Amino acid sequence: MSRTFADDLAADLANTFLNANEFGETVTFVPKHGPARSITVAVQYSGQSREQAHVEILEVLVARDEAATPGGIARPLVGDQIRRSATNDHDASRRPYTFSGEIIEDTPQAWMFRFG
Repeated sequence: MSRTFADDLAADLANTFLNANEFGETVTFVPKHGPARSITVAVQYSGQSREQAHVEILEVLVARDEAATPGGIARPLVGDQIRRSATNDHDASRRPYTFSGEIIEDTPQAWMFRFG
């Protein structure tokens, strides 16, 4: 059976974008209603904006499947948080970044969220 384009996208997501040896970074995901757990995401620094309040904004690519390696988010809730490691955090404060409810991209394999 030949691979489909969707199969190739899913493989690229896991093997490249969410691979900690490539673009991925392990963060602590703290759901609003549930225990914290480690997941791997791809983080893009989106700058500081939020009505001139100088709030750091991150765009985060994450798998939709919680059971998949390297972990994912099945359904995001406003108030969910991520914490970056001190190595990857811009100001090394390890402060939580909170999901605002803004979904930038939504595909069958992955989400891209905005955290601030």
